Amino acid sequence: MNSEGGIDADSSRLAGSLGGTTYYLADFVNPDTGVPGICLILVAADTEFSNSACGNAPGLATVGSETGGATIVEASDSVSADWTRLTDFLIVNPDARP
Repeated sequence: MNSEGGIDADSSRLAGSLGGTTYYLADFVNPDTGVPGICLILVAADTEFSNSACGNAPGLATVGSETGGATIVEASDSVSADWTRLTDFLIVNPDARP
């Protein structure tokens, strides 16, 4: 396992892309508590901007001024009109701003 700060880099996987932002997920173990979770990693295309958040899901969310936002949800959760369900458990909004 290739781990830095609790993120298992070997588990990183592409969730999809939308509106110039690419969304990745990776397994995470909180180095202080040993509690497993997930990391959301957002990368804006053609820039050096990225944003990430790690913790327990669902409800884990992150928003960056250049990357937009992403939130881990339950498959049955409703999605507001300005967000897109990218996967069963990931909603995104490339235009979201902090």
